[in-house]
Amino acid sequence: MTLRIIRPLDIREANIVSTNLALETEWTAGTYSLGDTARVGEYLWEVSAETTTEEPGTGTDWFSIGPANRYAAFDQQFGLDKYRIVETVTRNADSIEYELTGLTRVSGIAMFGIVAQSIRIRASQDTPGDIMDTTYTVKDSTSYNGSMWRWLFLPQSFERNYLNLDLNIPAGATIEITLDNTGGTAAVGSMALGVVDEFGIVTTKPVRSIRSRSIKKTEGALTSLLRRTPSAKVTYPVTLLSYQADPFWRLMDDLDGVAAVFAGPDNYPELSVYGFHSNVQSVSEAFGRSTVSIEVETL
Repeated sequence: MTLRIIRPLDIREANIVSTNLALETEWTAGTYSLGDTARVGEYLWEVSAETTTEEPGTGTDWFSIGPANRYAAFDQQFGLDKYRIVETVTRNADSIEYELTGLTRVSGIAMFGIVAQSIRIRASQDTPGDIMDTTYTVKDSTSYNGSMWRWLFLPQSFERNYLNLDLNIPAGATIEITLDNTGGTAAVGSMALGVVDEFGIVTTKPVRSIRSRSIKKTEGALTSLLRRTPSAKVTYPVTLLSYQADPFWRLMDDLDGVAAVFAGPDNYPELSVYGFHSNVQSVSEAFGRSTVSIEVETL
């Protein structure tokens, strides 16, 4: 199986034709108290002073708490000098719905951190009409091993990621995305749309490791553990042919400090991650062929 990479399209307010996600209250001139929040454009701010009349971003009385709920799923990290709030999540009761337009060609959609019962993707144009309309039922991935006891008492473990890398949606199409979780809260951590680049062959023994980002906090005689979702690191060994080397390294240069989707073999979903490459090495094996090792760390 080839290594597939998506550099996500930059989706902004202008691309969102409609959505069921309401915007938070926008900042207006006035007096705000400690803990108050307000939205400026696509980002939320919280007051850190006792009171303030400052505009967020112009002084030290406010601090950024990340993208507004409507935009959190599309938040990206462009370069090391840009901040990305840890664990960005878009949430809404029952469902999350987007209608997007003004995008270039899309051949892949990836979603991470989903909480939903089903996912529907529909693409259309005025002419010739519907391009695609597909619905995916999120699966229970609990290992019951044929045990009635496990089926009765083990908590269900539903899929958290969804990838569809075989799309052919032309530029300018309208794309509708719906995550349905009727009766609960629908959620998605990251949603990436873009063109899928394919390189070489992922060879044997790719590696996935996990690094905790939880923090031990001590105050006087009390100790607590501030739990954060861990970061994963995946290493892909890939065999490249000579004609693939130049475009591969151009893409690696372009993705320096930029988040992207990296997907390994389909039968190993744990090897599909959203993150940035932290190390890339190449070894010339023989004439016309080289082996590349790519380390990707999740955001």
